Amino acid sequence: MSRFILCAVTSLLTVSSLLAAPTLQFEDQAWGRMAIASLESAPYPHPSREEGFASSGSFYPRDPHYIDSSVAFLVPAGYEARDEVDLIVHFHGHQSRITETIPQMRLGEQLEASGVNAIIFVPQGPLNASDSRFGKIDEPGGFAALIEESLECLHHSGVTRSEMPGRIVIMGHSGGFYPLGQVIANGDLADHIVELWIWDAAYAQLEDFADFATRPDTHVRSIFTGHLSEENVDLATLLWQRGVPVTLTHDTLVTDEQLTEDRVVLMHTDLSHMQVMTHLEQWARTSTLPQRP
Repeated sequence: MSRFILCAVTSLLTVSSLLAAPTLQFEDQAWGRMAIASLESAPYPHPSREEGFASSGSFYPRDPHYIDSSVAFLVPAGYEARDEVDLIVHFHGHQSRITETIPQMRLGEQLEASGVNAIIFVPQGPLNASDSRFGKIDEPGGFAALIEESLECLHHSGVTRSEMPGRIVIMGHSGGFYPLGQVIANGDLADHIVELWIWDAAYAQLEDFADFATRPDTHVRSIFTGHLSEENVDLATLLWQRGVPVTLTHDTLVTDEQLTEDRVVLMHTDLSHMQVMTHLEQWARTSTLPQRP
């Protein structure tokens, strides 16, 4: 009888686990399909912004700026489910809403054009606020929890055949620099995060970025406009001091060969702050992420 009860409890726990994962409702796009779901592990709500946040003379109350728990999933056309799930995780900048950021930056179009067999996750951070903090993601274990719940959702929804993470790229635009540094500093999924892409975002966390680049088999790419030239030179100096080779160039001169073979590439650009992510297709295509069949 006790064995029967144990089996029954185990079955109930299994069913409960399955029910806990939201079924993703995908909408077809020209480049593939996209779903947005509310996740427990999303950056917000979080106690750090329970009373809202004041910045540069503006005040952002908890509602609506810190209550959106949305995470977007971008699956390119032709995606092939494999034993592990390769990912790109994007942290947006200030004054952003992911439903606007995704089409503005053409994330889906560039992902599909790159040919990589990866899925992009875009968690909603501060909603339309000038704030770089990403709540739960900034804490130890927060990024790992987001990846775990997200992979559970994808598997439960039939998109993947595994909940096992493969190669992970983390990237951030502008104010998205802070969660990038925190994920590295906290060591979440350090064995899986293989590339760091900095989109005009090297405002701070330079020591964390340099620490990441000193790990074997990692890659760092940073594109910067004039206002962040000094910070990127500082980053290059930190890396040279640690014996890490750095390629310092201009985005109009960088080659696919350099992006493929050089572990650290820092590139100045004449593009605007909001245009730098037009290089996403190239960066993904020349990354260590696997290609679709």
